[in-house]
Amino acid sequence: MEKQKPILSISMLASDRMDTLPRCLESLRPIREAIPCELIVVNTCKNPEVQALIEKYADKMDTFEWCNDFAKARNVGVKMAEGEWFMFIDDDEWFAEPEELIEFFRSGEYREFGYASHRIKNFHDPEFKTYGYGWVSRLIKLEKDTAFHSKVHEYLAPYVGKCKKLYATSYHSGYIFKSKEAVQKHFDRNASLLEKMELEEPDNLRWKVQMMQEYRTISDYESLVSYGEKTLDALWSRKHSVNLLQFASIHIGYAIGLNQSGKYEEVEKVYQKAQDVVKNTVFPQAYMELCVAESYIHREMYLQAKEHLEKYLELYNECQKNPKKYENESTGIILVDVVDERYVSKAYTILLYAELCMGNDNALYELFPLLNWKKEDIKVFFEIETKILETLIRLKDKEMLQTVMQLSLSSKNIRPHMMKAILDWQGKNREEYIELLEVCKTLDIDSWYKEYA
Repeated sequence: MEKQKPILSISMLASDRMDTLPRCLESLRPIREAIPCELIVVNTCKNPEVQALIEKYADKMDTFEWCNDFAKARNVGVKMAEGEWFMFIDDDEWFAEPEELIEFFRSGEYREFGYASHRIKNFHDPEFKTYGYGWVSRLIKLEKDTAFHSKVHEYLAPYVGKCKKLYATSYHSGYIFKSKEAVQKHFDRNASLLEKMELEEPDNLRWKVQMMQEYRTISDYESLVSYGEKTLDALWSRKHSVNLLQFASIHIGYAIGLNQSGKYEEVEKVYQKAQDVVKNTVFPQAYMELCVAESYIHREMYLQAKEHLEKYLELYNECQKNPKKYENESTGIILVDVVDERYVSKAYTILLYAELCMGNDNALYELFPLLNWKKEDIKVFFEIETKILETLIRLKDKEMLQTVMQLSLSSKNIRPHMMKAILDWQGKNREEYIELLEVCKTLDIDSWYKEYA
């Protein structure tokens, strides 16, 4: 009996990651059991334990001598694929929510499309408590000329036909680094390959956006500013011939670097210049509003900050109401951050700070619940915790003070900032400091500060 041709070829590069590879391979089992599949694994390491594990799962295997070129390595898997469609996955990822992907193929809907993207959940800590979402283009109808391109941040091409957005979600732990040295090593590898790609394809903005993201990842904001300035100077003369979303992303990356470097007046100039680029967009426009609002706060221009934050929140709400309408804008590596819960919380924090600085005490009651301090990776900005304490002590609102302190001292991220703000009060007003301690005694928390109080 003739073997059924697979609908989907799943291809993976295997490196020396025995801590994540078993989970990845096992997570593909529901997909392989639900639809005709083949699993192709290209092994790039010489670990016999990895090879033995691959042999248990893979339908096809090959080895590849690593040469600092991800496209070359992945194209080994493409050449071996026999499916109607092709999908790739990394060995530090795993499919935890594959249902919509399975239904896409099982229903036959895949015949109406030429390629598809799916969601990816990027974890930021070893306990998987903090994360952000993104989109990745990992599925394509397999044609004779289908191939990977680029030495790093490789991509499949050509894309033909319509794109299907799948909310099937893979999880990714590859951004969890054990040390600063590991982060730097990852940056050095990617940056060197991106430099080569820029030389090979000087007009492709993809590599410039990726390079800015690499600088941002290691918090090298001086290099981010220098690179952004140089890149924009070269691009503005031909702005009508470049990719709009990538061009906008470069403006945003530059503005982020300027804010982090304390060059706040320059952010306003970038914002004004970027309006021609972002005026017909939602994600880029929203991000520029957030960047310029942050610069105004640093300059104590609270009314201007408020105006731009309200524009940001209006655009954010538009994205939330019509997510499918703006799916194309949400796929950029920098752009996607603007709807992340951490950035929305930052916007509300800046807005609350501006309102309190302008004497609007009522804003505390309206905006504090929106700071989302319950979420693990939410941060505090502009010493908002001190501003909140000042307001509540002045208003003598012990009930709200108790609510704020219960929430903040229960949060791993917020607690150190709030503890410092409380301890600092001893030097401001001893009587009010004692009142803060009395409130701390009533809290349902497990920390040294309650014992101290």
